[in-house]
Amino acid sequence: MIERHRQPNEPTRTGRAPFNGNAPRRSAPNWLRKHVQVLVLLDAAAAAAATFASKALAFGLGSNAELHVRSVHVPYAAFMIVSVPTWLAVLATSRCYDVGPFGTGNGEARRVVSAGAHFIAVLAVAYYLLHIQNLGRGFLAGIVPFAIGFTLLGRALARYQLRLQRVRGHATRRAVVMGLPRNTGLLLDHLAAHPHTGIAPVLVAVPGGEANLETGASTADLHVIDELANVPDVLRALTATGADLLIVTGGMTGSDLRTLTWRLEGNGVPVMVAPTVAGLAGPQLDVRPVAGLPLLYVDHASLGLTPVTTDAYPGGRAPQSS
Repeated sequence: MIERHRQPNEPTRTGRAPFNGNAPRRSAPNWLRKHVQVLVLLDAAAAAAATFASKALAFGLGSNAELHVRSVHVPYAAFMIVSVPTWLAVLATSRCYDVGPFGTGNGEARRVVSAGAHFIAVLAVAYYLLHIQNLGRGFLAGIVPFAIGFTLLGRALARYQLRLQRVRGHATRRAVVMGLPRNTGLLLDHLAAHPHTGIAPVLVAVPGGEANLETGASTADLHVIDELANVPDVLRALTATGADLLIVTGGMTGSDLRTLTWRLEGNGVPVMVAPTVAGLAGPQLDVRPVAGLPLLYVDHASLGLTPVTTDAYPGGRAPQSS
């Protein structure tokens, strides 16, 4: 698929004027940045609520219990001045704000629980270094579970709001989809049935063009073309369509895929591949199910000359392209 080259006088298949083959540089979408900001605000509110809830649990709502930090008396209610930024810092170091290209972090609940364990460690260190007295066990027993619970609740609400936006056609990534006709058709069918996934295909490239595309989804709003012949053609298609996501459904060798991802590295264009595309393995792959399809998210930051392995597949055998 990738070896055929266009003739010197052949017009650009995307129907746009020719341009250079450099990958387009894009920052994170506005909706993704706003989503992360919302997560930070919700997490701060969760930490504040956890502080008040644990204080009420341990001492009662009307209690004036105080902490003794060396010779300073500090009301428990003022503890949130410290607990809120500390909780946010612990969440950040636990990669809870690594939301990937679609705003949904992989293993989000596990990371939040891990942040809770780190928060306990921070409290323990502060207890010994600052000689905190009257730090009630009931307060300590409550603040971490409350913080975890409120944080997960806030993030569930944020995901629900993001889902509603996508059903309305917002908060999506414009995608160039290329690969085998059958695999591409299956992907388009799933995306049409699940509009909340956040992927809006704008250009599809398969061998033979629309005549060979096997899909029941409407292609009225899609630009369907013949296969993209080489890496520069792919980069031209991304620039011409303004797409900020590339999905490869098959028909590309591992070496070609590595070349393509290297060209896109640092340009804000995520690459997702079907499991049938071999040649990449190890830490640069992050499995993110999309509409029931196990697409692999290629992490540009950790790409390397890793040999092909099949450890990530059931039974140690990678599925074959069809």
